[in-house]
This record gives sequence, structure tokens and C-alpha cells, in this order.
Amino acid sequence: EECCVAAPTCATVTSCPTNKLPRPNLSGITCRGLDCTVQECCVAAPTCATVTSCPTNKLPRPNPSGITCRGLDCTVQECCVAAPTCATVTSCPTNKLLRRDSTSTICRGLDCTPEEC
Repeated sequence: EECCVAAPTCATVTSCPTNKLPRPNLSGITCRGLDCTVQECCVAAPTCATVTSCPTNKLPRPNPSGITCRGLDCTVQECCVAAPTCATVTSCPTNKLLRRDSTSTICRGLDCTPEEC
């Protein structure tokens, strides 16, 4: 017993590299060697590519795989933006008029089209 020491846990890890986050329950993860490794104690930070949908009136941000989330779960604030309405349209093609309800007409993409508005 004098020759053995308690195996360290990930609780001794104070930080993870960029784009990685500490695993949940660090004190419950026993490391294999005398020093814990990044692979044992840290996980890749999720990106907005893991978010499959946004709530009504919101759209996914462009390039979701390039947006790293701050926690183990991505939030709507990190990954979604307010959907534009036809109020952003300043002119319509010839022989067309802007809808009366333009401020409440939500567009399908990040840019409204004349057909929508």
C-alpha cells in the first residue's frame, strides 16, 4: 500500500483547450495515469450544427457548424436569429404593391423575396 497512490480525477483539471469544454462530473472521472489527459477530461464544444430547429419567428444563423457554443448545450440565442419580415422590403417589382401586413409577414429565408411580400 505504501507504493500506491490514489488515482487522480479530472477534478484536478483547471481548464480545457480552445473549442473544448470540461466533461460533466469531473470529480467522478478517474484518470488512467498519474496525470489526467485532455481526452479523459474534456469534450469538443458543440456547434450550432447540432441545433435542428429554431422556434417560430426565428431562423438558423448562417454557417452553423462555424459557431461554437459556450456550454454543453447550444442555446437559441447562440444559434438562431429573428426571421425578417416584409417590412425590410423597400420596393416591389412593377405592377406589384407591398402587402398591407408587411410587418407581420415572416419570410422563409434570411432575405425576403418579392413573391413573399
